Amino acid sequence: MQQYMKKRQFKTGSNRDTNEDKLEVARFLSPEVIERFCEYMHKNRKLKDGSLRDPDNWKKLFGDNHEQVCLDSLMRHTLSYWKNCYTDNNSEEKEEELCGIMFNAMASLYALLKKK
Repeated sequence: MQQYMKKRQFKTGSNRDTNEDKLEVARFLSPEVIERFCEYMHKNRKLKDGSLRDPDNWKKLFGDNHEQVCLDSLMRHTLSYWKNCYTDNNSEEKEEELCGIMFNAMASLYALLKKK
């Protein structure tokens, strides 16, 4: 028995299968958030000695204690963001903390996915 896929038919006569069960990346993500996160990552490439690390340096992970390193940093950023939520501090500081939270969450998830 042959299975038929649902399809979308366009006035032009072209057709495509539906988006059903497909990742809709452009709708899941916000370009403004991704751009702000990239600005945060670029800013933090510069080390105290003035050198610039590669943008994907974090993918080398943080040694045998990677998960703990990420968790400690994640909690520091979370605490700082949490405290700033109840103040009128500028949004720039809050954005930085949220980007730090995103970074540590992604670095943790990256390590888990890499193990698979």
